[in-house]
Amino acid sequence: MRCAGGRSWQLSVGDDTSLTAALVVRDAAGIVVPHDGGRAPADVPPPLLDPPPRDDALSTDERAAAGADWLAWYRALLGLTVRDHHDPPPPGVGRAWQRWAQARSAAHDAVGAAPDFAGLATAPLLRRAAVAAFRGPARADRGIAASLPVDRTTWAGQRAIADEIVARRHADPGELHGAVVLLPVAGVWWHLAAPGVVLASGAAYRDDDLGPRLVRTALESSLPSGM
Repeated sequence: MRCAGGRSWQLSVGDDTSLTAALVVRDAAGIVVPHDGGRAPADVPPPLLDPPPRDDALSTDERAAAGADWLAWYRALLGLTVRDHHDPPPPGVGRAWQRWAQARSAAHDAVGAAPDFAGLATAPLLRRAAVAAFRGPARADRGIAASLPVDRTTWAGQRAIADEIVARRHADPGELHGAVVLLPVAGVWWHLAAPGVVLASGAAYRDDDLGPRLVRTALESSLPSGM
């Protein structure tokens, strides 16, 4: 994760292990996600760029039957990602941070987190697929953010975008609090998940034209409505 700002505007760019785990389960089990009018839901990313080995945890019929539960699970995890953005950890590692971390862990466990995915007890097909997908060794993936450049040129470009939004919208810089959540999926894909939170593939963020647009969207959408 990279942050810019201090008491001014803030932007984070980083990976999300929970959302990525849900995508691994989907692709490993071949779960068929319900479509809306013949098209995939806008908030559901394409397949992983580096797909996991297919397993036989579910039969053909079960792959379709588990789709609705997978979509509900993915969206619940996305809701936690958005909540984490709006409720960041307190500074330091004192009692306040420990309480925050414990509450966050409990929330993820309740939704369904590795390795046992106990939160998926009411969705047995999905839980079976999740446990099977994570039965083997952990994937050695440093994530997309680890491969991104972290330099003053990058920060200066983000600052220029923030300064332009502040000037054009007559906004308080402290109101700009955006996040670009990177997912290791194929193709150029992105989605505004919630005010201030953009999901994107690595290819989309690295694109010379689209990357700045994603930063702008994340920051500007975080402004209070009516500004």
